[in-house]
Amino acid sequence: MSKATSTIDAAPLTTCPSCGSGEVVAVTFGVGDSLIVFRACPPCEAKWWEQDGDTIDRETAIPLVTAA
Repeated sequence: MSKATSTIDAAPLTTCPSCGSGEVVAVTFGVGDSLIVFRACPPCEAKWWEQDGDTIDRETAIPLVTAA
């Protein structure tokens, strides 16, 4: 069974799709051969998940990062 790894960083090249802010924070989880990223925008409180660059819903992301 593979173990997840994670990093937390400000993601200056990402802008919020809701408000356009560049103050997006990202938490990246390495799960197997995939990267799962949780992004949050502090100014407008928008939150979203991505897998290998594609947006995924929370119900898909949570089992992936908690099972690893």
